[in-house]
Amino acid sequence: MQVFSNMVFTSTHQYYVQSGDDQYAWEEAFRRQRNGILGGALPGRLTIASGVHTGYVHLSVALVNAPPLLTAEWEDVVEVSFRPVMDGLIVADGETDEMHELSLPVDDYRVRLSVRGMDDGEALITLEQPSEEVVEFHELTFWRALPADDEVSRQGSQFARRQHTWAQTLS
Repeated sequence: MQVFSNMVFTSTHQYYVQSGDDQYAWEEAFRRQRNGILGGALPGRLTIASGVHTGYVHLSVALVNAPPLLTAEWEDVVEVSFRPVMDGLIVADGETDEMHELSLPVDDYRVRLSVRGMDDGEALITLEQPSEEVVEFHELTFWRALPADDEVSRQGSQFARRQHTWAQTLS
């Protein structure tokens, strides 16, 4: 079931989905992970990388009962385990006052980030108005699951390849 579909502002190649207090720690979000585009190492916080440096990406969020099929439309697909620290989530960029609230009960989840257009977003650099043509699309899918290591299911963009390599250097 889709619970959110809208433009999200990214700042310095990043935005966040979080419950509880705001915690900024870019490197800490990816420490001990194989993937470098969906940081899930901080409690109650997901840090998401975008190719677009500053501007808008399209984000869809879905809550499902089981892992979804891996479809060909997505260039990059990664998964992490996640547990909110309180009911509800906020999608925030950390730069503007624009925040979106999502309903999600406290439980253990697996989260899949599926992305297309990261290299196009990086080449574009900025997309200052949400009405401009969006080139980067993200989908976050949550389902209940026991905690497990993060996973890179598909890596198609050069941007994601560089991010994964970087994340694997963090100890």
